[in-house]
Amino acid sequence: MERLFPDLTPVKHRKDGYTGWIDGVTKIEELFTGNRQGPWQYRVYLPEGVRRVAPQEDLQHCRDLKGCPPKELLERYVHSVEGESDLHALAYTLPD
Repeated sequence: MERLFPDLTPVKHRKDGYTGWIDGVTKIEELFTGNRQGPWQYRVYLPEGVRRVAPQEDLQHCRDLKGCPPKELLERYVHSVEGESDLHALAYTLPD
């Protein structure tokens, strides 16, 4: 099964209505919710810092999610060079 949502994609759960960001996948079947037939399910990081697990068909892209993913989530996906700020690692520079 191919992933529809890359990491850090904002999503909304179709039935339960919660919103958050994709935080990888899990293959631990004991954590699966809804349709348990697939080989994995998405981990969803909620704004409150809680994680949920959901199958792909229960999620939809959420363009209405306000703000950026929380810093603790971003830190796992943004790798900066030692001594380089996070903003510089994202190609931001200050004008001279």
